[in-house]
Amino acid sequence: MRKFLLILTLYSVSLFSQTVISGRVSSSAYSFERFDSLKNSETYIRGYQQAQLNVAYSKFSLHTSVNLENSYKNPLDYDSRVRFYNLYVEGTNLWNFATIKLGRQPIFSGIAGGVFDGLGVKLTGYNLIADGYVGANVPAYQELKLIDDWSSNNIVAAKVRALPYEGVIFGVGYVSKNFKAEDYWAKRLDENLNPVLTLIRHNSTEYQYLTGEASYEKEENRLFLRTNYEYDLNLNKTSKIEVEGEGALAEKLDAVVYGNYREPRVRYNSIFSVFDFGNTKEVEAGLSYRFEQNFILSGRYGYTDYKDESASRANLSLSTPYGAVSYRKTFGYAGELNSLSLNTGYTLYDGFLTPSAAVSFTDYKLSKDDAKQNLVSFLFGVNIRPVRSFSVDLQGQYLDNKYYQKDVRFLVKLNYWFHQLM
Repeated sequence: MRKFLLILTLYSVSLFSQTVISGRVSSSAYSFERFDSLKNSETYIRGYQQAQLNVAYSKFSLHTSVNLENSYKNPLDYDSRVRFYNLYVEGTNLWNFATIKLGRQPIFSGIAGGVFDGLGVKLTGYNLIADGYVGANVPAYQELKLIDDWSSNNIVAAKVRALPYEGVIFGVGYVSKNFKAEDYWAKRLDENLNPVLTLIRHNSTEYQYLTGEASYEKEENRLFLRTNYEYDLNLNKTSKIEVEGEGALAEKLDAVVYGNYREPRVRYNSIFSVFDFGNTKEVEAGLSYRFEQNFILSGRYGYTDYKDESASRANLSLSTPYGAVSYRKTFGYAGELNSLSLNTGYTLYDGFLTPSAAVSFTDYKLSKDDAKQNLVSFLFGVNIRPVRSFSVDLQGQYLDNKYYQKDVRFLVKLNYWFHQLM
């Protein structure tokens, strides 16, 4: 796999004359303290190096995204670890109707979303958009290799959307995703109740869904409506119904509504498929009012109905060009919480300096009979951008509650963007 991808990368670059190379390189360090007893602690410093590189020529491009994580102090057992999130070649608008991707690439789907190794195709024409994916799951920790058993770890997805009128979309789709957990050795009791090592093997489990969607958007009237439907082909029942909408009630007043019916998403052949978890029903509604310039006052209320319990939540917030303040309250089966948050940030000296700060005060308990817990957190940061392509982020975090008393953490991050025609 490594040799194939290296050859593919070199061939792609050499094929392109007059290439456009763009991307970002960032390096960050994150420090925190971990206690192994009440009096003994160790300071850890974790490093993360990320590189994104895009090489494009005409209709063809190469996309990569790589992350290296390591410890500068007190290394973990698995250090160092390299993760390949993207590594694919893309042809855009081929024959004026097709876009093709080959390699490790993202897939945007509520059911099979994530990263996979394989082929993605998008076709457009006659007011239709057709998307299709076929491939396999990536190995653990996004390692740069192909997974061994494609037959038990594959992904197949397709969707067709029709745009009969401006702002109107209808779509149907199919998603199948197989997943096989790794075999492992564990101690089990034999017929004489003696512990023996046993190889635990798992069958491949599967998601298999039909999906449907319909949406309408009229931007000039600030109107948006969308519905989404999922049907579980393995269990032969509706898995999810989702409805959301947003619209203008007056010149400065908007309303938003949301609702869903959801069954637990359980893989077929999984041991969890034998349990009756019950479904949830959720509704939420809210208003937002815009006054002055870029001042928005909004409030929302939501209610969730579980199988035998219920929970509610409410949120009130004010957003301004200088920051935001919000209050959130939850009560019922999901626990009781009161939280007040404030954050601010402002750019100075034509973008050279952007300080920011945030503070939150929270009290919570998991049930009404539990003791109340208090939590205070502070965040202070600054972004320094001496030139357009380079910036430095400095951030300090402080948290204090019963379990993490005076917890202090620091983050330093360097960013460099580049875009060049060769």
